[in-house]
Amino acid sequence: MRKSEQDQDREPDRARLEAGLDELRRQAPGPAEGVFGPSSVAWRVYRENALFLGGLRALLMQIAHPAVAAGVASHSSFRVDPVGRSLRTFGLVHEVTFGDLDGALGAARQIFARHSVVRGKILDDPQGARYRANDPKLLYWVLATLLDSGRIAYRAFVGPIDAEQERRLHGEERLLALLFGIPDETLPPDLEAFQRYMTGMIEGEGLAVGPTARELCAALLARLPGPRAVREGTLHLTVSLLPERLRRAFGLSLTAAELDRARRWQDQLRRWYGRLPESVRYLPAYHRAMVRLGQAHQQPVPLSSRIGARVGPFVPMALRLAGIEGKHR
Repeated sequence: MRKSEQDQDREPDRARLEAGLDELRRQAPGPAEGVFGPSSVAWRVYRENALFLGGLRALLMQIAHPAVAAGVASHSSFRVDPVGRSLRTFGLVHEVTFGDLDGALGAARQIFARHSVVRGKILDDPQGARYRANDPKLLYWVLATLLDSGRIAYRAFVGPIDAEQERRLHGEERLLALLFGIPDETLPPDLEAFQRYMTGMIEGEGLAVGPTARELCAALLARLPGPRAVREGTLHLTVSLLPERLRRAFGLSLTAAELDRARRWQDQLRRWYGRLPESVRYLPAYHRAMVRLGQAHQQPVPLSSRIGARVGPFVPMALRLAGIEGKHR
């Protein structure tokens, strides 16, 4: 019996993923530590709840790619529940980052399975070009937007990352690529190459904000939670972090006064955020990882992590307070 196109693609995709997961098992610091472990720069950076403030930027950059926009529009609940869809995505990313090794590998396979059925025609392409979500180049663009937006949000709302730490972080992020089934040959070899890749994508022809992307953007912005002032503040902060070309393409350009106000809000948020207790400031996934490590190695668990593991995600808590409890689940 002749195999379908989907089956023909899936076998090499799965083989590539499993080869990457085998390598991760060999490199992992331990079963309880997971992929990175507490000595990694990745844990120190990605544990910050403030990185949620870069999530909207990452989403807009992702759907600026016509293939990603088509996949999101045709194969997800983004139009009707963009916040919930986004939080579920971040939950899986947190699982592969902070989960134990078996949990991280299981989450990677779950992501792969979901992506396996995401394929079709690019809606805004008059030539009818096709896409599939497990295409390594497409996967890497999605991952790269998360990594780039995470660093930008960290600098904006937490503080600087020194050059050596950023180089270490780039090296560790290769492990995330393996978890998503992205082969080494797709990856920029060093931090400078990554920066050139991002510049090339932003300034090149690979991104094109068409009707589908603008429709998704409108659906997302219409469902931002909170009172009007909070929604406008969130939008202005996000747009101030976007590259200017994409601001214009989405029709989200800010006036000089609005940009200046967004910069002032960044400064105020950074000062406020730095005063939060660690139990609230860091992700529950990070706190649960610290509890797990303490139990695995029979070591004391910091009080902040014992509390933080039970508090619940700071941003979803804020969403519940804003009146959309349950929609993100």
